[in-house]
Parts: sequence; C-alpha cells; structure tokens
Amino acid sequence: MATAKWRGHAPAVAQVKRGVLGGTWANNDIATFTMNGKDVLSTLTNEGNTFSSILNTFATDLNASTISEFAEVTWANFSDTHIQGTADTAGKPFTITVTDDGSGTIGGIDATTENAGPYSANPAAN
Repeated sequence: MATAKWRGHAPAVAQVKRGVLGGTWANNDIATFTMNGKDVLSTLTNEGNTFSSILNTFATDLNASTISEFAEVTWANFSDTHIQGTADTAGKPFTITVTDDGSGTIGGIDATTENAGPYSANPAAN
C-alpha cells in the first residue's frame, strides 16, 4: 500500500467570487455582507437605483472596511450586474454571505475561480 505524502507543489491561485444583483432596490435599503461572523453594512442613499450605481456603492463600502476579512479581498462592480470579490493573496480562500432588508437580492456568491495553492487539499500537485 502506498503512503500519501503532502508535497505542497500546487501553484497559488487567487479565488474570485461573484454574486448577481436582482430584485428592486430602494433608498435606505441596507445590504449586510458577512465574513467570519463580522459584518459590513452598506446603506443605499441616492444611487438612482441603477444596478451599476448600487454595485459601485457596495464595492466602495466593502473596500473601505478595516475589518481584516474584508480588507483581504478586493471588491468591484463586475459588468454592472455582479459584485465581485478577488482574494488579495493567491491561495487564501474566503467565504461571504449577504442579506438585504428590502426586496433587493444578491444571488449566492459563488466562486468563478476556485482557490488553489500549496495549502489546498484539492490540487493533484499536492
């Protein structure tokens, strides 16, 4: 029987996650983004209720956060339809959830680029 050995040779890949914006958003709606039990609240005020302006507000608020989990990810408006987070450190995964107190939605924030690297169990190179 062969003995498995951890090699840690997989190249590090930065995780990218996107969530699609939907529903109807209004002024004073609050989106709560949660990472590791810590929240960033983003309140809409005079965004014109366009998806582009709403996503720009979310990205600005998330990037301005001093909470370490959020600061380790760069947030952006992707194609005026999605909020996108890209890990600043390749090979370091992150998870995030979001809720809204109004009728707007952000669909499940799913990985478009999976995390990989020398500390990840999935790559065959490890």
